[in-house]
Amino acid sequence: MFPSFQARFISANEAMDKKEMAQEKDWISRREREVLAKMLEKMEAENKDVAKTSSEALDSILKKHRINVTAQLVEDLKNWRRSTY
Repeated sequence: MFPSFQARFISANEAMDKKEMAQEKDWISRREREVLAKMLEKMEAENKDVAKTSSEALDSILKKHRINVTAQLVEDLKNWRRSTY
């Protein structure tokens, strides 16, 4: 009798351990997604600031040389800079 009770207890204990491990893994996965989403948000905000600063600098240079600035000219220059022209 005792060994069978012990076997059931161990089996129930193992099931509980597996459930706890699955819950912990789920919690960690959710937390990682939250942290990654915040990092992505921060990187996108920084990228927008850099793009704005870059566009302002380009606009300033073109105006300094009295070049008529058009949206197409700016786009062509950016593509050329990225070597996708």
